[in-house]
Amino acid sequence: MSILLVAKAGAQGTPTERKVFPVSGSQQSLLLDLPFGEEIRVIGWDRQEVAFEAYYSINNGELNEVVSLDYDDDKDRIQIEMEWNEDAIKDYSGTVSQEACEMQGGQLLYWSYNSNSEDNISVCRKLKYTVYVPREMKLNVETINSVVELRGVSGDMKVNSINGPIDLDWAVNQPANFKFESIHGDLFSNLDLDVASMNDGVGFSYQTQWKNEGPSIKLETINSSIYLRKQ
Repeated sequence: MSILLVAKAGAQGTPTERKVFPVSGSQQSLLLDLPFGEEIRVIGWDRQEVAFEAYYSINNGELNEVVSLDYDDDKDRIQIEMEWNEDAIKDYSGTVSQEACEMQGGQLLYWSYNSNSEDNISVCRKLKYTVYVPREMKLNVETINSVVELRGVSGDMKVNSINGPIDLDWAVNQPANFKFESIHGDLFSNLDLDVASMNDGVGFSYQTQWKNEGPSIKLETINSSIYLRKQ
């Protein structure tokens, strides 16, 4: 069972989509498949529910229908998936400049739905997510471009961001089994980690046990860095 609320928020009437899922048991996990966006914030709290919030404005609201969010909730897993609705872009005739997009606080993209460059459509995108989860809930987060920030969570997790950094805080006294991987980035931490390298080639692959045996924490990125901070 879930609750879906659609509201208008912000001075420009930016739609906010919010959905709440009661968590049925300790074995239920959360999968976030959110390929596009600027930021994904996952925040641990003491409620037995997941609250998902998406804040988006595409071309100042004129193309918001390109953001398609799909929700699936069963006894084992809650899944939230974002897709880019290309059909909505094909029929769009408006334009937006770099200057106008910057004034809106967005990111300017050029979208092409075929090989003819004359058909490129300028898209000003503002798309961010905030997700509140039970602190020990098992997490799987997948994205292409988003910054992924995780605060106050302590369950098993696998986080993969191709181009965006991953930033996790961790309680000093909380045990964990960490694994970090990046091809073109670095690992930064103010925890006194004793990491063992698993890769002698390009990039790095490190693993370490913090304190004692604990949750499995796997953080992966290709073109960015990983940050592990004291909570």
